[in-house]
Amino acid sequence: KGRLMSDLIFVADGHRGYHEGKLWPSVTQVIRAAGLSRFNGVPEYALEAARIRGKAVDRACEFIDKGLAFVWPNAEAERAYGGYVEGYRKFRADFGYKSELAQHIVHDHGREYWGILDTFGTCDYESMPDKLRALVVAQYGRCFLLIDRKTGETGAETGLQLAAYLRALEFPGLPEPRNRFVLRIELKLNSDGTYDPLIPHINLLDEIIFLQALGIQNWKARNP
Repeated sequence: KGRLMSDLIFVADGHRGYHEGKLWPSVTQVIRAAGLSRFNGVPEYALEAARIRGKAVDRACEFIDKGLAFVWPNAEAERAYGGYVEGYRKFRADFGYKSELAQHIVHDHGREYWGILDTFGTCDYESMPDKLRALVVAQYGRCFLLIDRKTGETGAETGLQLAAYLRALEFPGLPEPRNRFVLRIELKLNSDGTYDPLIPHINLLDEIIFLQALGIQNWKARNP
């Protein structure tokens, strides 16, 4: 079944996005096709456990972000993934994080791509370490964060991913320039209920590199 997101139709089975009958690539597909993902060359079967874990944690965190009650389907799932979710709860409490968008589909009409961001919202500016406060402009004591959660390895390509999401993001009143008011963050959650220090992605070349990768993929599609 497909879900209509504005004028983009998202089909969860196969993780596909269509606009007016045309298949658009996702952000992660573009990054992988360009050979920029740390998982390039890793067999799919070796990634399956991490993929299942990521989906389970994302689902639980989505409920938390939306203020909904979440209950694990069984004790085994809670033992396996509950620690990561507690790490996310701790992050939210430590930074006074309030989610505005959770597991939210974005799409760019001009460049014809789409993606699903983990969470976008605001945090208490004063709760941030000095080195992070220096990277972003606050409004009324709070600053915007665009966050990608990780339960496994982290990598520089997350900066490309977040830059693509930020470019396509539509949010009322979002100030410009976005890179001064929105901090792109990689949040590494751990199984013991903790999280690593936040990883900021501030390289302005991230968006340029992503668009170059997208352009190459589109050129290949037109010239098979």
